[in-house]
Amino acid sequence: EALENYQQALVIYQSQDNPTGQGQILTNLGKAYNGLGEYAQALEILQQALAIREAINNRTGVGETLSYMGLAYNGLDQKEKARETLEQALAILQEENELVGEGRTLHYLAGVYLSENNYPPALQLSQQSLAIRRQADDSLGEAETLINIGIIYTRQGQSPQAFKYLEEGLALAKQLSNSLLEGWALSALGSAYNIIGQGEKGIEYIEEAVTIARTLQNLRLETYALYTQAQGYMIRRNSQKVIELGEQVLAIAKEQQNVKGQFAALGLLVTSYMTGGETQKTIELAQEALTLAKEQQNYQAQNWALGMLTQVYLSTGEKEKAIALAQEALIQARQQENSFAQNLATNSLLQIYLNTGETQQAIALAEEALTLAREEQNLTAESAALGMLLQVYMVVGETKKTVALADEILSWLEQQPNLPPQQTILGMVGQVYTVYRATGETQKLIQLAQRVLDLAREQKNPSMETWALETLVQVYLTAGENQKGVEFAQQALTLARQQQNPHLENQFLTTLIETYLRIGENQKAIPLAQQALTLSRQQQNSLTELGAVNLLLRAYISAGENQQAIALAQEVFTKAQQQQDPQLKIQAVDMLYQAYTSAGENQKAVTLAEEVLAQAQQQQDTATENFVLNSLFQAYLNTGEVQKGIELAQTYLNQAQKENNQLAESVAIGMLTKAYMAYRATGETEAGIELIEQVIEQAFQQRANSPTQNLTSGVLIQAYLAAGEPQKAIDLAQQALTLAKQEQNPSAENLALNTLVQAYLTAGEPQKAIVFAEEALTNIRQQPNPQREIWALWSLIQVHTSLGETEKVIEYGQQALALSREQPYVGNWTAQTLFQAYDAIGEPERALELAQDILAQAQKQQNRYAEGHALYALSRAYTRLGEYEKALESAQASLTLARKLQNRYIEGSALVNLSDAYRFLNAYGLLREPQKAIALAEDALAIAKKTNNAFLESTALGTLGKIYISLNQPEKAIELGEASLAIASKSSSSVLGFSANPWPEMTALYALADTYAFLGDYQKALESAQRILTIAQQLKEKEAEA
Repeated sequence: EALENYQQALVIYQSQDNPTGQGQILTNLGKAYNGLGEYAQALEILQQALAIREAINNRTGVGETLSYMGLAYNGLDQKEKARETLEQALAILQEENELVGEGRTLHYLAGVYLSENNYPPALQLSQQSLAIRRQADDSLGEAETLINIGIIYTRQGQSPQAFKYLEEGLALAKQLSNSLLEGWALSALGSAYNIIGQGEKGIEYIEEAVTIARTLQNLRLETYALYTQAQGYMIRRNSQKVIELGEQVLAIAKEQQNVKGQFAALGLLVTSYMTGGETQKTIELAQEALTLAKEQQNYQAQNWALGMLTQVYLSTGEKEKAIALAQEALIQARQQENSFAQNLATNSLLQIYLNTGETQQAIALAEEALTLAREEQNLTAESAALGMLLQVYMVVGETKKTVALADEILSWLEQQPNLPPQQTILGMVGQVYTVYRATGETQKLIQLAQRVLDLAREQKNPSMETWALETLVQVYLTAGENQKGVEFAQQALTLARQQQNPHLENQFLTTLIETYLRIGENQKAIPLAQQALTLSRQQQNSLTELGAVNLLLRAYISAGENQQAIALAQEVFTKAQQQQDPQLKIQAVDMLYQAYTSAGENQKAVTLAEEVLAQAQQQQDTATENFVLNSLFQAYLNTGEVQKGIELAQTYLNQAQKENNQLAESVAIGMLTKAYMAYRATGETEAGIELIEQVIEQAFQQRANSPTQNLTSGVLIQAYLAAGEPQKAIDLAQQALTLAKQEQNPSAENLALNTLVQAYLTAGEPQKAIVFAEEALTNIRQQPNPQREIWALWSLIQVHTSLGETEKVIEYGQQALALSREQPYVGNWTAQTLFQAYDAIGEPERALELAQDILAQAQKQQNRYAEGHALYALSRAYTRLGEYEKALESAQASLTLARKLQNRYIEGSALVNLSDAYRFLNAYGLLREPQKAIALAEDALAIAKKTNNAFLESTALGTLGKIYISLNQPEKAIELGEASLAIASKSSSSVLGFSANPWPEMTALYALADTYAFLGDYQKALESAQRILTIAQQLKEKEAEA
C-alpha cells in the first residue's frame, strides 16, 4: 500500500514540476524497497533521488538519500561501497546538524561491520547512534538501535547484556505500537535463547515473530524469523524440522528474489540433507546454490557450494566429478582475472587432490599458483599460495621442504613492507605456526607471533592481535619463561577488556591465575580469581562460574588461606543443595572436601562424605554416590582408618559385581588399589598383597567379569614384583596373557607380554624374558604401529643389556632408530637412548660416532631440538674419552643453541655438562676456573627448580658436590651429595614394575662414596658402594657393577 501511495504522489509532484517533492518521494520509495529486501530496485530509485537532490543543492536531502543507498549497498554485499557511501552521508548530516539522519546513518554503518562479524566497531557505532537518537527524541530509531546492540552482544556470547538491550528494545517497540520492530526484537530474543540452550523459550518468541510477520505480510521479517527458528532446531539436531522451515524460507526468498535469503535457506537444507545421508537431494540443492553463486559472482558462496558437492562426490566415489567442478571454477576465475576467486577455487581443487591421495598434482597446483602470483606481483595471492604449498608439504611428509618453506615465509613476513590485510594471510600464518610447534623452534615461533602482533596493531585488527598475544603467552610459558608469558597475558587481558569480550577476558584471567599458581605467586592469583568469579556471575554462565570458583579455591589453598577456602566451598555447597543440581553438588562436595583436607580437618571431611553418601543413597542419586564413595574412602585413609576404608570398598565392589556394574566396579577397584598403596607406604606389603589376592579370587569366581581380573591383575603383579616375589608375578601375568588371548584383546595381550618380560628380568631369568619380548615384537609387527614397535624393541634392548649382549643391543637399537627417523617431527629420542646404551656398556667410541651421526642428521633435517640433544650427547662422549677441551666446545655449542631455542631442558643439561667439563679440566690442572664450574652448575640447578625437573636437579647437585670435593671442601660436598641422593632415589624408583633411570641415584652414591673415603669414613663409603652394587646387580648394569 505504501508503494502504491508513493507512486501516486510521485506522479503528482512530477506533473507539478516539484523537484523537492520528487526527491523526497523517490527517497521514501527507495526506503520502502529496502524494507522489503529488494535492494537492487531500491538502489536504482535512490540514485534518481540523489541526482534530483544534488541538482537543487538540497544538502540534508542528499545526506538522507546517501544514507539509504548505503543500506542498499550493504544488502547487496558491496561492503566497501556501503562504507564509503555511509561515511559520505554521515559527514554531510553532521555538517547540517541533522541529528535524526546522523543517528540513522551511524546505525546503518554499524550494520556493515556487524555483517562482517567485526563486533567492536559495530558496537561502538551503535552506542554512538543510540546516544544521538535519544538526544533527537527519535524513539523509533532508539528501539531499532537497542535491538541492534542486543544482536551484537548475542553474537559475542554476552547473554546478560544481549537480553538487557533486546528486552528494552521490545518494550519500546510495543510502547510505540510498532509491530514490525516488535517482530524483529522477538526474533532476536528467540535467537539469543537458542544460543544459551533454552530452545523452547526461543521458539516461543520466534513463533510470535512469525505471526506478526504474516499479519503485516512482511516477507523479509518472516524469512528472518523462520530462518532463526530453523537454527534453533538445528542446535537441537532436529533435521526434519530444519528441512521443513528451510523449504519455507527458500520459497519466500525466491518469491522476493532475495538472494541472501536463498543462500541462507540453501545452507540450512544442504547441511541437513547431508547429515541425514540424502545424497541426491544434497547434490541437487548444492548445485542450485553453486549456480546462484556463479550468477551473483559470490565467490565465497561458490566455494562453499563446491566444498559441499566435493564432499558428497568423494563419499560416493565420484572423484572425477569433484575434480571437474573445481577445475571449471578455477578456469572461470582465471578468465575473469579475479584473484580472490582464483585463491578459493585453487584451494578447493587442492583439498580434493589431498583427500584422494594425488599429492603430485597437489604440489604442482600450489607451485603453479605461487609462480602466477609472483609474476603478477599479487601479495594476497602469493600469501594464499605459500600457505597451500606449505600444507601440501606437511601432508606428504616432506620434512626438509616444509621447514625450508616455513623459514622462507617467516622471512617474507618480516621483510615485506606492505603486507595484505591479515584476514588474507591468516591461513598461511597458521600453517607456519604448526610447523614450528612440531619442530620445537621456540625462537621462530616468537618471531612469527611478534611480526603478526606488529602487523595487527598497524592494521588495527583486534582478532589477529589476540591470536598473536595468545601464541606468545603459550610459547613463553612452555619454554618456562613465566614472566614473559605473564607480560603478554596481561596485554591480552587488557585487549579483551577494551574489546568488551568476556570470553577472552576469562581465558586470559585463567591463564594468569594458572601461571601465578604454578610459579608460587599465590597472593597475585587470588585477586585475579576473584575478578574471574565476578565476571562469570555477571555473564550468568554457570560453567565458567564453576571454573572460576575452582581457581579461587586453589588460590586460597595454595596461599594457605584455608578458612577462606572453606567459606567459599560451603557457599557453593549450600547453593547446590538449594538448587538440587546433582552435577553442581558433586563439584561442591569435592571443593569442600579439598578445603577441609588442606586445612587438616580430616574428621570434618569424613563427616561431610558420610552425610552426603547417606543422602545420595536415600535419593538414589548414583552419580553423587559413586563420586562421594571415593572421597569417603580417601578420608578414612587420611585419618588412618585403612580397615574402615577397605570395608567400604569391599562392600561397594560386591554390590557392583552383583549388579554387573562395570563403572562402579572400576571405582571400587581403584579404592582397593589405593588401600594396597597405603599398606605398602606403611611397610605392610604382605597385608596389601593379601587384600589384592582376595579381589582376584572374587573375580575368578565370577568368571564372566574379566574387567575386574584385568584391573586387579595389573595391581597385584606390580605388588608381587615390589615385594620381591617375581614367581608369583609371573604366574599371574601368565593367567592375564591366557585371558587376553581368549578375549582376543591385543592391547591386554601386549601389556601381559611386557609384564612377563619385566617379571622374568626381576627373577633373574633373562632368557625367558627374551621369548616374551620377541613374541610382543612379532605381534606388533603384524599390525604395524611404529610407536609400539619402538617400545617393543626397547624391551629387547633392556633384556640383552642385562645379558651383556652388546651386539644385540646395537642391532635392536639401530632398528628402533630407523623407525623413529621415518616419523616426521618425532625427533631423535631413540638415538639418544641408543647413545645411552653405548655409554652404559662402556663403548665411548661408538657413542661418539652415533652422537656425530645424530648431529649430522639433525642439521640436515634442520631439527634444532635434535641438534641440541646431539651436541649434549657429543659433549658426554668426549668427556668419557677424556677429550675435555672438545667436551667443553660441544657443551658450549649445546648451551648456545638451547638458549637460542629457549629450551630450558637442553639448557639445563648443557650447563651440567659444561660444568663437568670445567671440573675435569680443573682436576687435571688444565684450567683453573673452579668458580666457573660452580656458577654453571648453580645455573642448571636454578633451571631445574624453576621447571620442576627432578632428574636435572639431582644431577646438578651431584655435580656441585663433586666440584667441592676437588676444592677440598668435603663437608659441603656431603651436604650436596645427600640432597642429590634424596631427589635421585625418588626419581629412580620403580614405576609399574619397569625400572626408571638408575644413573642419577648411582651417580649420587658414587660421589658420596668418594667423599666419605676422602674423609676417612670408610664405613659410610662402603655402605654407599654396596648400594650401587645392589642396584647395578638388580638392574643388570654391567659397567656400574664392574
